Amino acid sequence: MHFIQSHILQVLTYQRYARFSEMKPARVDSNVYSYHLKTLQKDGYVHKSERGYTLSAKGLSYVDALSADHRKARKQPKAIAIFGLQNTKGAWLVVERLTQPYIGQFMLPSGKQHFGESPEEHIRRELREQLGTVPDVRRCGYSDVRIHKDGEVITHICGHVYSGKFNGPLPDGNKKFRYVFLDKGHRNLVARTTDLIEAIETSSEPFFRSFDAEAGE
Repeated sequence: MHFIQSHILQVLTYQRYARFSEMKPARVDSNVYSYHLKTLQKDGYVHKSERGYTLSAKGLSYVDALSADHRKARKQPKAIAIFGLQNTKGAWLVVERLTQPYIGQFMLPSGKQHFGESPEEHIRRELREQLGTVPDVRRCGYSDVRIHKDGEVITHICGHVYSGKFNGPLPDGNKKFRYVFLDKGHRNLVARTTDLIEAIETSSEPFFRSFDAEAGE
């Protein structure tokens, strides 16, 4: 976003309404400033009312995602749903990662939450999209996982964890699903997948688990 547009949004972040002159950066040509203000209005970030210029709903959503100190977009943990599904033999459904950073490794199926989506809507959509059906599941916990490599956090996820039974055929499509038995030493799992499955198996009440791990553990 152009620095003039960022300046306008920053002014409107700290007051409900502002006059035309209050948002103009110093030493900026009025025509150039006017162009960028009109662009923000056209793009739906700023609305003009009788009381002055103000942030629209889109503008409010945009500034809410900025850091309070630097007013820049900040990297956030990914909100996901994780589902631990077993068949009648006790094997766990896992899916192979086909892209980096965990290409070729397996993990419990999961999916990102869409903005504005409730947890209930989220898990139903993920199950339907990935499995083609919506088996009965219960929310059994919440997990915060941070995976590191060479001193950098490469993955940070936070998610509701669900458990249930699934005896249907393995889904078709562009994901590679399989059933695995943990007691048979399946080692090609994304870090902390085994710990998460153990929490699902052993917790009689909703749990919270926070994990740090090195990639490849």
